[in-house]
Amino acid sequence: MTYTARTMTVMLLLVCCEAMGCQRDNSAENVGTPADKAAEAIERTITTRIEKAKAVEGTLQRAADRTAEQTQNTGE
Repeated sequence: MTYTARTMTVMLLLVCCEAMGCQRDNSAENVGTPADKAAEAIERTITTRIEKAKAVEGTLQRAADRTAEQTQNTGE
């Protein structure tokens, strides 16, 4: 084989290996592993807690604003 033929053969093999690797990765993403499902559950739990904390923070901020307003009105 000539140098060009060897180079083309190697390039063809690399492209085939890459194509097979991509197909395997895509099918693994669709199935979902238990570790992925656990990670998603943990993420949902953390997100839910953060949203609840933000809601409480908003409530506390409104209460602080009302207290400050009442204090100003009492001082006048």
